[in-house]
Amino acid sequence: MFSAFGLREGCLYDRLTEAERIKDPLLMAAEEIARETNRFAPHADTVYAWLAPLFPAIADRDARLIKALCMLSDLAWSEHPSYRGEHAFLRVLRLPVAGIDHADRVFLGRRAPGSLRWPHRSLGGQVGRSTCSTPARRALAVRVGHALRLGLTLSGGATTLLRRTRLKAEAGGGFALILSGESLALMGDVVDRRIASLSSAIGAPIAIASQPARRASSVSG
Repeated sequence: MFSAFGLREGCLYDRLTEAERIKDPLLMAAEEIARETNRFAPHADTVYAWLAPLFPAIADRDARLIKALCMLSDLAWSEHPSYRGEHAFLRVLRLPVAGIDHADRVFLGRRAPGSLRWPHRSLGGQVGRSTCSTPARRALAVRVGHALRLGLTLSGGATTLLRRTRLKAEAGGGFALILSGESLALMGDVVDRRIASLSSAIGAPIAIASQPARRASSVSG
């Protein structure tokens, strides 16, 4: 038996506890990278829970990739907007992490924050088309990218604010984006465009609904 990273890392792995060995190496690495590089972003668990209604039958392989993307949502914040997409794509494609194959890396890179449009031309488009496995998986990557982009726009970088919005599957098809409290003030041209892009990507309508903020009840004693 050989370690993919060499003898030293194999010896270190041999000394890990069973609890440490069963941890997902990709998610552990993504969490550490996010801790060191993120400027601000909503909590990854909150972002993933917000996205979940759009992908009710997601495969375990892709679910963990989406979780990693939620952790890396602020990875390219310091790059110039003109080059952010390219840098985000290449940085995620070359992450020094284990537990993923090349197709998984391309899936992550194509949907990395800021890279939503860049990979469709030049190197990114060629790599994305050739290694993202199947048309269905490429379509999933596009949908995840648009959903993540909308969620991060609505959050404004605040976990609490994102929790005041939610996506809900409608009985007749499509989804409802439910807003309440301060999140209502976020509606505008940018959010409208994000919603339209996501709706087009998933092939289903997304209606906007407002929900009154909950009032704290007083208890008389």
